[in-house]
Amino acid sequence: MRAAIATVTVTAAAPVIDALALFANRQAPRRTETPDGLEATFALYYLSRYLLSHELAPALSASAAPVIVNVAGVGTIRGRLQWEDLQSTRRYGMVRTQLQAARANDLLGVAFAAEHAQKMIPYILYHPGFTRSGDLSVLPAPTRAAIRIAAHLSARPIDASVALIHEFIDAPPTTALTAIDRGKPVPLSLPTLDPTDAARLAEVTAALVAHLDNTRNPTPPRG
Repeated sequence: MRAAIATVTVTAAAPVIDALALFANRQAPRRTETPDGLEATFALYYLSRYLLSHELAPALSASAAPVIVNVAGVGTIRGRLQWEDLQSTRRYGMVRTQLQAARANDLLGVAFAAEHAQKMIPYILYHPGFTRSGDLSVLPAPTRAAIRIAAHLSARPIDASVALIHEFIDAPPTTALTAIDRGKPVPLSLPTLDPTDAARLAEVTAALVAHLDNTRNPTPPRG
């Protein structure tokens, strides 16, 4: 993420960004870590979106009509943050870890909207619903088969799921935060969108990012 952000911001490849759409996710039956020592689902599904949202904010604020669309699971209230174990070191489960990262994205939207309210970069949390997409190759064969059957019976085609994203980009909302679950507005009063929890997660995440930056680029000793 640092390399990707630097490519855009340092070389001025895109001094103005109109829309940032966040989709990256992963699912794995076993816990794995990134080279930075982060649990991989947390790193890709949540932390990458945090970095892109905040660090591309200056380029977005230069746009006449900016928007961020975070495609996750807003509206769903299953899952919760394990505040003392965000990296799922003690109890990893694929679904449990996915849900934790999804709830983290809910709070990311709330915190971003509060922090950047004056710049007015509309942040949209969008849950498209069950969609016929994604890489199932990492899953056990019985799980792959079950998901494919369920997708055939009830999943939405990709075109239907992304249609609203096109609308968000073409005509961004005028509010700082919008939450949409399968085409229906989500009340911002949901407990999964709690501003206090959002501020807490933002503080924890900022400290984590600072620690990682210091680890990768330690300050040289003086003298």
